[in-house]
Amino acid sequence: MVKLFFNEGSKIALQQNDTLSAFGSTNGSRHKLTIKDCAAADIVAKISHFVKDTPAFILENSPSETYHSPNLIMITTR
Repeated sequence: MVKLFFNEGSKIALQQNDTLSAFGSTNGSRHKLTIKDCAAADIVAKISHFVKDTPAFILENSPSETYHSPNLIMITTR
């Protein structure tokens, strides 16, 4: 499980195969990141790279909430 914490108090708990879908990426395309089973450091690195390239994203199975990358303050794994 991966948890993302944001400075406004919201958080996301990501499970295996959850997908983040980006909006407004710096390269002009809409890209996605699916959480796969891999080492914790790899997951954190992939999420960090993903949010670096996009200002906002949604969790695809809960699209009503938009998360803003600049508000991300911590990523934890267990």
